Amino acid sequence: MLLKEGIAVINNKIDLNKYLFRDFKIENKPLEILRKKQIELSKKIILHDDFEKLEIIAGVDLSYKKDIAKIVYVLLDKNLNLINYHIFEEKVTFPYIPTFLAFREGEPIIKTFNKIGKPDILFVNGQGIAHPVKMGLATYVGVILDIPSIGITKKHLYGKIKENKIYDDYNNLIGYVVEKFGKKIYVSPGHRVSVDTAKELAEKFWIKNSYPEPIRLADELSKKVK
Repeated sequence: MLLKEGIAVINNKIDLNKYLFRDFKIENKPLEILRKKQIELSKKIILHDDFEKLEIIAGVDLSYKKDIAKIVYVLLDKNLNLINYHIFEEKVTFPYIPTFLAFREGEPIIKTFNKIGKPDILFVNGQGIAHPVKMGLATYVGVILDIPSIGITKKHLYGKIKENKIYDDYNNLIGYVVEKFGKKIYVSPGHRVSVDTAKELAEKFWIKNSYPEPIRLADELSKKVK
């Protein structure tokens, strides 16, 4: 059928670039607009330790049932004892698009955050500055709420890894690979926390299983809620 339409097939392959239609009359390109917003917000990131105490530590995670997000917060004391937890539901309309997760999950977190009482630091199940424009979920939430935040993930999104250190394209240190209990996580600061402190706190609060305790409890509760 392709040959009948005059399309060349060479070695069972087609040069798609010859046939792609590019003349779309689009004035507003939504992802370009959102990328510009990320870049503008990245100018506000603080990457030194800008907090006085760590008495109340929070973790947040999300799960989904169709288009309903279940936002789960846990609040811990400095000894990692559970103080309280909160569960909220919000309808989510933004799709999952890699490097734009902040616009899917960040808004529900921001919308519900003031209902939990302000912690001294927030652990987020998502990337921090280990992101193509330094605006992962933890950074987005941290900057918008102006709260110290740390991103913790099981998946590597961006950056070159050398000896368990994560570097950006300009060889700036942006995070760490941390291994404990036979597991591996990727840690990067979100906002108002230095890269080294993000690693130190992730290690300090990782006392069992797959995640540091604020994320482990939030993740566990999120799965139960789902």
